[in-house]
Amino acid sequence: MSSGFNARPRGSLLVCLLASGCGDSMEPFPAPDATILPCPLPCPAGFRCEDAICVPECSPACPRGLVCSPEGTCVPDETLTLPDNSCGGREVLDGTPGDPCGPCGSGRWLCAGANRAVCVDPTPRNACGGCARLPGVPGQACRERAVWQCAANMDLECVSVATLNVCGGLSTLTGLPGRRCGDCDSGFMRCDGRESIICEADPHPAACDCTRGPSALACGTDAGRCGRGIRTCNEDGRYSSCVRAALGEGCTNDSDCPLGFCVEEVIGFEESDDDACRPPAHTCTRRVCRDLIGTRGCTTELDCAPSQGCARGFCYDLVVRADIERCNGIDDDCNGKIDDDDRRTEICGLCPYNMVVGVHGAGAHTEDVFCLDQFEASRPDATLSAPGVNERYATSRADALPWTGLSAAAARIACSGEAENIEIPGAVAARRPCLESEWSKGCGPEGAPYPYGETYRSGVCHDDGVGISPTGRATECRYDMPPGFFGVFDMTGNVAEWVRGPNESYLAGGAFDRRSGNASCETRVSGSNAPGEQTGFRCCSAIVPVSFE
Repeated sequence: MSSGFNARPRGSLLVCLLASGCGDSMEPFPAPDATILPCPLPCPAGFRCEDAICVPECSPACPRGLVCSPEGTCVPDETLTLPDNSCGGREVLDGTPGDPCGPCGSGRWLCAGANRAVCVDPTPRNACGGCARLPGVPGQACRERAVWQCAANMDLECVSVATLNVCGGLSTLTGLPGRRCGDCDSGFMRCDGRESIICEADPHPAACDCTRGPSALACGTDAGRCGRGIRTCNEDGRYSSCVRAALGEGCTNDSDCPLGFCVEEVIGFEESDDDACRPPAHTCTRRVCRDLIGTRGCTTELDCAPSQGCARGFCYDLVVRADIERCNGIDDDCNGKIDDDDRRTEICGLCPYNMVVGVHGAGAHTEDVFCLDQFEASRPDATLSAPGVNERYATSRADALPWTGLSAAAARIACSGEAENIEIPGAVAARRPCLESEWSKGCGPEGAPYPYGETYRSGVCHDDGVGISPTGRATECRYDMPPGFFGVFDMTGNVAEWVRGPNESYLAGGAFDRRSGNASCETRVSGSNAPGEQTGFRCCSAIVPVSFE
């Protein structure tokens, strides 16, 4: 009997006992299913009852190649048939790595992880919204009494100044910048781009009776190309239009300003070099004299020229304000920021003005995208003949004497602007001295010792031993990234530049005092020999790590 019992299926004895009937052979009544003890409640979909417990239909786990469906059955794993994407993952990518991308098709898609592709676009649309290289810059002179203007085909045309409106466009405007407007004349008109005028609210304590308010209100801005003015309280109890006024000394009240008025102005970071007006707030106030020196007397604005306003009995030029922002190193829209765009994608591309996009590799499958200064670093107030004294942050621009004599640590502070200058004009996040690999990519063609090629050419770069030259003056000492577009200047000669190696900082490229081709892309000098007059730097910034793994 023992042998027969052990051969019975699981639960046979229990079926006999519950059914109250087993033969002498102990053969059980046939079990209706695998469930011996019933479950207290019916099992939900996808589960079955086994010994009074609801268990998933897919228990035990499905065999390899199958997955458990919501109904609890093992079905083929459809994901196994999906091909991996080009970056090694399974998600659908925004683009195919290696393909052209960007508004002008000049960039390319690169992997940023297994399931993400990013578009690296070194060539954004030009200042007129097109992709072709323009013969000039909108707003700049193209011949005598004529300027470049964007045409309907997104190219430039040379337009006579006489045909332009006061905002620089071709449309007929409905008002004049600076003219008073709004309820109780409490605002003033300004350019909204080149083709329209808007009324900018200028609230004050007594909108309809300025005799009860300040004697003069600041208006306009000193940011970028724009002008600041004042609005005075006239005899009729209304504020005048916004007219130009010269900046005088600091003041406490009107008695400190014999030629004008003492006004409190809100100023932005770009406008001030005063130590009291610094980031992180980026704005502060100042009380300064705004001096008015009238040209001719007036009673009303009708007594003045159309482009003038009447303030305190004299005619003054109206303030003309903002233009649209362009990628040109100028604060066109007068907001205190140069080429401002939150992600640097619409105005100047991934990198800001005077920086170029580079890609350096660390093997066949990993690349990093970075920004590189076109010019050796200089102080904000440097000129062709003077290195400047303002050391709040480093700039990248042509025709400025480089900033020299810094240690590697000081160069890092200058690139970032340190804590007080986190958002410097024209900067990007994490701006710092270049890595050696980044610097090498920007110096010249891969494997070439000079920016212009493999063979040394005397006089092309500034390596003749005759002192420091302003940035970018050696126009042929450049390497274009990408070819034919943005040049990187003075990578060899002029001043040696700090770069960050794997374990220490080096001076790369050689300086003006290295002759006969000894200033090259391969030149490296230990930092122990610096800093000195020939020691400079330039800044870089990482954008996004991208990988094909």
